[in-house]
Amino acid sequence: MAKTAPVLAIAFMLAGCSGERPITLHPVTGRVSFAGKPVAKGEIVFVPDAEKGNPHLQFGIGKLNPDGTYTAQTLQKPGVQPGWYKVMIIATKNEPQESLSWIPIWIVPVNYTKPETTNLRAEVVPNAPAGAYDFTLE
Repeated sequence: MAKTAPVLAIAFMLAGCSGERPITLHPVTGRVSFAGKPVAKGEIVFVPDAEKGNPHLQFGIGKLNPDGTYTAQTLQKPGVQPGWYKVMIIATKNEPQESLSWIPIWIVPVNYTKPETTNLRAEVVPNAPAGAYDFTLE
């Protein structure tokens, strides 16, 4: 019995030192539209906004469906961590090629495609009301 105590103590210490902390994710679903129509393809990206106190490093990403709806995921799990985010919409008419000369034909104005220029912001909170993560682009 005395020999198992040190083994158990080491096992508990190693489990606590794994560096992996569970993350809390909240459901983030919504709809994206531009010029009165759904943005029918592309992705929405939630970039943590450090200027508003969001220290997270993981992005939330959602695939846009033909009706403009999406469900965001973080690390391939449904939901996004709480906090403020800059929101990007990455939607092109043409698909990226395996070439450095590919030039995107944007479906949405280019300012929405970069965290430095997008004016879309969202705060991810528990129990967000319906429509909280809908975005109408101008």
